[in-house]
Amino acid sequence: MTVARVCLRNEVTTNPYIWGAIALCVALLVAAAYLPGLSGILATQNPGLQGWVAILGVSLLPLLVGQLLFLTVWKQKRGE
Repeated sequence: MTVARVCLRNEVTTNPYIWGAIALCVALLVAAAYLPGLSGILATQNPGLQGWVAILGVSLLPLLVGQLLFLTVWKQKRGE
């Protein structure tokens, strides 16, 4: 089994509920920033392009750290 297959095709990435949860969270973030009524209640503003890039970058950190830990454990189990 290759490293790419282990990282990209697993129980988490093939679970449709995970992708649905991600889509729901993205929709809630966008709604909080752009829907006039909701953004007024929450006192949020449009973060702009730089803000969305920062949000995306910070959001991906747990994914990257988790994959690195997963690969480390996987390689140790294989004896590499």
